Amino acid sequence: MVMKKMTALAGQAKRQGRQGIISGMGMLCAAAVMGFIFFGQAMHVSAEQDAKGRITVINRDGSGDTEPIPDAVFICCQVMSLKTAVTENGISQRSVPLLVGSDGQEIQVTEETDPGELAKAALKMHEEKTLKGVFLTSKTDADGIAGFEKLPDGIYLICETEAGADHLPSAPFLITVPSASETASGNTEAGLSYAVTAEPKTQPCGILNVSKDVAGNAAEKNRAFRFSAEFENIESCRFTASDGTEGMYKSGDEFTLKAGESIRFSLLPAGTAYAVRELDENSYGYTTESTGTKGMIRSKLESLAAFLNKRYQETDTPGTPVQTSDLQKPERWLLLAVLCVSVLSALGLEEKQRKR
Repeated sequence: MVMKKMTALAGQAKRQGRQGIISGMGMLCAAAVMGFIFFGQAMHVSAEQDAKGRITVINRDGSGDTEPIPDAVFICCQVMSLKTAVTENGISQRSVPLLVGSDGQEIQVTEETDPGELAKAALKMHEEKTLKGVFLTSKTDADGIAGFEKLPDGIYLICETEAGADHLPSAPFLITVPSASETASGNTEAGLSYAVTAEPKTQPCGILNVSKDVAGNAAEKNRAFRFSAEFENIESCRFTASDGTEGMYKSGDEFTLKAGESIRFSLLPAGTAYAVRELDENSYGYTTESTGTKGMIRSKLESLAAFLNKRYQETDTPGTPVQTSDLQKPERWLLLAVLCVSVLSALGLEEKQRKR
């Protein structure tokens, strides 16, 4: 049953380092009538009747085709516990923080709190085994659904730690259990709903592959040519080089490729504009040819920027092997030396006969 009315406080959105990934923050008001509270992005929310806390995440492609995304891993971490009370004046909820920041202080959920920072604190405390509240992990099934059950009253951080294939992780968000419904019906306790569904908008991504090759009788196989790649509104992305090197690449930084080498940039939001440039274009006697140097990242596909540098010796016809001069061949020099010795010997013999 879709809730007709809910109390929701949405925070200001801000970019989290790559296009299309939005994070925000809402404000939890303790001792106030609360409904569903969410942060991170626009999403459809509904609540059902249930006697126990349950959060269902439906992970679908946010590009418009609503395709379910399997094999994405979500965590559900309780960041604040709630003491819920129903009075004549409505529903009041008293909150108790459960996370501790890097400064050792309890993290209060306010309008200024960043869900991304909450996720960092939660994962750190989970690793250190110092979490006080619930921490659960769930992977989406073939229908893109992940679920968390038997949840006590509280505010929960939902964070996608591993994205499904060809998609970026959705932004983290917060959700309250129970949520307040307008009227009590069925087994919903005093107007509270203990089952909530959230649908984060997951963005598809693509790959850019940059390759290098050389041609010509004077081409150098071991020369490293300099390149740079720029991505619109993207500070950094993951890269994997053909030699196995991998890491994070900062947009606009310089990298090098030799003949036969390539580099793949991944986790790029679909629709991102890119431009690749060879800094050594038409240098060292080479003529540079290229294709696909500018374009847009395509959803779930790989784009290719290919560079070919050609260099030939000036005295040769392109495509033909270098011809070595007769005078450059060792056997020619030896034959010439023997001929010279023979001539000199003959001249010396003739001179001796004349003197006699």
